[in-house]
Amino acid sequence: MKKEIYTVLMGIIMMSNGTSWHCLNSATPIVEYKESDNCSIERFNARRIKHSNVVENQDFYGFNILDTSKVSNYDCNVIYDFNSEENGFVIDFDYDNGVGYAIYKGKGDENSLMEFSVSQHSPYYGYEGKYLYNNVGQYYLASNDGSLENLLLKSNGLGDKQEEYVKKEFQYKTGFVKDEYEISDFYTAYSSSMVDDLNNCANTAGVIVLNYWNKQHSNKILNLTKTNRWNMLDDDAKYYMHEFYNYMKTNKILGTYGGTLPKDCHDGFEKFISDHGFETEKTMLTSYADIKRQIDLGIPIFITSDQYYFTNEYSRPPDPISQYGTHTMAVNYNHYWGISNSHTFVGYGYLEQEFISMNNEKFNMNFIKVATGNGNDCYFNLSMSMAFDVAAIKVSKC
Repeated sequence: MKKEIYTVLMGIIMMSNGTSWHCLNSATPIVEYKESDNCSIERFNARRIKHSNVVENQDFYGFNILDTSKVSNYDCNVIYDFNSEENGFVIDFDYDNGVGYAIYKGKGDENSLMEFSVSQHSPYYGYEGKYLYNNVGQYYLASNDGSLENLLLKSNGLGDKQEEYVKKEFQYKTGFVKDEYEISDFYTAYSSSMVDDLNNCANTAGVIVLNYWNKQHSNKILNLTKTNRWNMLDDDAKYYMHEFYNYMKTNKILGTYGGTLPKDCHDGFEKFISDHGFETEKTMLTSYADIKRQIDLGIPIFITSDQYYFTNEYSRPPDPISQYGTHTMAVNYNHYWGISNSHTFVGYGYLEQEFISMNNEKFNMNFIKVATGNGNDCYFNLSMSMAFDVAAIKVSKC
């Protein structure tokens, strides 16, 4: 079953041509497993079959209302968010001569379809436990013994932290830089190691974004007595990291293994800004085009991932060769994965490359320039990674 599930998951990820969006909170509570509540086939039948990649109101693969006369042996279970609150439901069923599943996310009747198939079971099928889910590609199982299993990455428990230094290369016929931009004078030198707080990457990201907006508003947010070319001094950065530790409820769930939920990161940042007399506007981003649009507007973005490729071998990834021929693109990456590697960092630029493959197929390699929270910047390969929470927060005068 596990091998079969892995094949299913890879098929889901590849549907979006390498740029997948997944929502998983970066900390997970210990939950006591109780048998999931059943939910009704009628709720499933009452919904139109849609998918987030399909134009609003357009039926998914020609389905309108699922013909429930062809549905048998269905199993409908509640899914939960990472605060152990009900977050929708997953239904597995036999359909016609095959099988299928659908995952709906949302509270009560405010559900929206996240995934749908009439050719395979859901990733949760056959497992007993509490189903934790926030978006496509993130499927977690909490068992009654307190363990947590990542059904996609097969990473068991919060202590499983993995990384590698790896070269990725491919051949292509021709390529070019399609688009490139970064927010000017963006300061990236603040590091989570400046303070002793554990799991404080989101706090550090908050300081990096706060510093940017404080500069944009001529120091009117913080009213610092001393700055370094409008950037806050290290002692001030440490102070505000501690402030965000509380504002963002860091480690409130699992102590030293806790970290910060993306929603708490956003809410804490916005509350801090509000407490200092400014207002915010948050936009959740679900595509590379969304990210580029916000960065073009001068709005840095919060990114959270637990499967990511960073490269800083070059000041920027090498440009493709435009002359037709047989070329090799080779880039060295630091690759991190596993739930204990969940990391929040800040995007402030992008680099979009377009290639023609040896099979004459067009494809893109999409990078985001990021402040890592380790005192440096690098390029985050979005096409190879999984960013499960991406948000832009604009700060304005009230």
